[in-house]
Amino acid sequence: MANKSIAQIPVAPFKLALFGRPVAHSLSPQIHRDFASQHGLAIEYGLESCTDSAFSAHLKRFFAHGAHGANVTLPFKAQAADCVDELSEEAALSGVVNTISVDEHGQLVGHNTDGSGFVRDLKQRQQFSLNKASVLVIGAGGAACGIIPSVLADNPARLLVANRSAGRLQAVLQRFKEVEAVPLERLTDLPACDLVINATSLGHQGLSPPLHKNLFAPDGLAYDLSYGSAAQPFLAASRQLGAGTAVDGLGMLVEQAALAFSLWFALSASTAGIYQQLFSGLNQDNQSG
Repeated sequence: MANKSIAQIPVAPFKLALFGRPVAHSLSPQIHRDFASQHGLAIEYGLESCTDSAFSAHLKRFFAHGAHGANVTLPFKAQAADCVDELSEEAALSGVVNTISVDEHGQLVGHNTDGSGFVRDLKQRQQFSLNKASVLVIGAGGAACGIIPSVLADNPARLLVANRSAGRLQAVLQRFKEVEAVPLERLTDLPACDLVINATSLGHQGLSPPLHKNLFAPDGLAYDLSYGSAAQPFLAASRQLGAGTAVDGLGMLVEQAALAFSLWFALSASTAGIYQQLFSGLNQDNQSG
């Protein structure tokens, strides 16, 4: 890959930011301030919203002014993979980047912590094992691709991906040979699944992807990669259709953030306290809304 590095040595407070659109709702600044306070670090964590055409230049300017690291969210995760000098193994496998660090040579390194953060939340909070499980991912965009390698690494019995667009399904099949593709309208033909993951953005429009009453195995888990109000349409529909447990992606958000923090500072972060704080706050918002 051609040398694109424009990074400089950062000075305290360490400058960090989330790039995406929209980002005003993000909990990432609160999460990383909590992690930094655990180690007495001074950070500035900003929210950077930009257009598709301006993203690359905006990101490069950010690092040119001494930034220490960045997170990337929708819709720029795939685009970010082309803006760095090097990709981690996880980022190369998934084709998406959600974290950018600067190495000792000033090169920008793209990482994907979404998949590992997702699996950590499944194992630690949900007590769910992917080993030999039947898993369905609804959606075939960057959010889905970000978690698929980590799901496959835990040896599920079957991993299916459903999507309305045949083109996106084909792209997923080309990248991940172990995945089985299912047109969205064929969900009624599937056997019951142990885990159903919503990786679409429909919740931001107040919608859920189409589900059916035989989709969930007894005690099946419904998991929305979004969190807060955006996850509620899918979670409500899943409960009505027999999911044993339905959870949003708040735990994944916190765990992937802890992995990003470790990449930036070579320090571990405790996630239990901030997760509980955010969980309580989101529950109050959902009840009042």
